[in-house]
Amino acid sequence: MVAIDPTSHTDAPRLTKSVWLLAVIIGVALVVGFVLINQINNHDSANEEEKWQSRLSIVADSRVREGSSWLNRHLGAIELLARDPSVQLFADEIAAGDPQGIAEGQRSYVFALLSAEAERSGFHEDRPTDALAANVNRPLRLGIGVFTAAGQLLVGSTGLPNFVTDMLATARDSFIRLGPVLDDGTPLVLFGAPIVGGAGTVGTPSAELGWIIGARPLDASFLDTLTQPGDLSDTGETYVVQLVDAQGQVRMLTPLKGGGRRFDVRTDQAAYEAARTPGAFVEAPNYQSVAT
Repeated sequence: MVAIDPTSHTDAPRLTKSVWLLAVIIGVALVVGFVLINQINNHDSANEEEKWQSRLSIVADSRVREGSSWLNRHLGAIELLARDPSVQLFADEIAAGDPQGIAEGQRSYVFALLSAEAERSGFHEDRPTDALAANVNRPLRLGIGVFTAAGQLLVGSTGLPNFVTDMLATARDSFIRLGPVLDDGTPLVLFGAPIVGGAGTVGTPSAELGWIIGARPLDASFLDTLTQPGDLSDTGETYVVQLVDAQGQVRMLTPLKGGGRRFDVRTDQAAYEAARTPGAFVEAPNYQSVAT
């Protein structure tokens, strides 16, 4: 079992934000549980064990980078949209009470802007939901919305799911947080950025104007980043957990080879120790009670 320190990369500030904030600031461990390291024979040299650890570090490091890249790509699209002049003016007018009705006149344009960005950056359903019959409920799984500073939705793209926005009460900067669990058991991840500037303050972040929030499932496109290319091991497994308590319990955020439901709380001392000691190698039982 190898733990990775998310601050050990050249792009540490962004990696730290995406990896640690994903699990609601509590903590995320990208756990690589390779039982192979326990198959080293007792007569093998310490040098051989160091080679195994080096290989595991390379695998874990590459998975951190891939997962972080996926998160940062989506957050970057939201941050860019928050700096759009049209969104800025719309939020500014709403915050001022829209005395001249400018914001209301812009609503349809902002909707089109959000919809175009949602399709371009992965916040739009791939399947043709727009072709569904009018009497069929459209799936609410992913989308982008403009919210007031208090969390009220002003306008959102088609398919934007419902979620609580109480995190905006304390948020002061861009964030990545877990949202609610969808009906199919897939956790939702939220990407938020404050709408910057406003009249006379262009370029200055101002949470008082409002927020852009994108929501999408932590689905197969993210899970693919946890798979090491060329890995043929039957025992290798990479999964993401959220720390629960100090007794070795963690919440499983991604599927497990050994079975079980997402968001189940299970005892996994290996994952727990890996999360507590980034960069170290530990040997402890995993969620299947197998020493890793």
